[in-house]
Amino acid sequence: MKRNFNLIVLAFFLMGCAGIDKNADPVVVNAERVASMSADTVDAFLHWEYNNRNIAPKEVRDVATDLRIYAPHAIISLRTLTKAYKANRTPENKASLITAQAVVSELANEAQKWLALNAK
Repeated sequence: MKRNFNLIVLAFFLMGCAGIDKNADPVVVNAERVASMSADTVDAFLHWEYNNRNIAPKEVRDVATDLRIYAPHAIISLRTLTKAYKANRTPENKASLITAQAVVSELANEAQKWLALNAK
């Protein structure tokens, strides 16, 4: 599992270093990256939890249950708000997008925390 965790960390690093088009809106680019990387991180944790359910502590199973419920909706909302912001770049749409991004980032951080704790 430690190898998988290291690959996830490496992927985050490499994606963060990828070049950005000079004309691209950094708010959109960041939201799209957060959606993609967060989905991958949550997915990796949920696969790990599923494959190790018989040895995973109850707390880990509870976090996985919450992520199964909330993460898909949060990521879909982030992608929907990204499209809305692209179509109409108002301050209100930007604020909604940034809020959704923060929620999705927090879900991914929770998944990443549990992956790191259990990658021993």
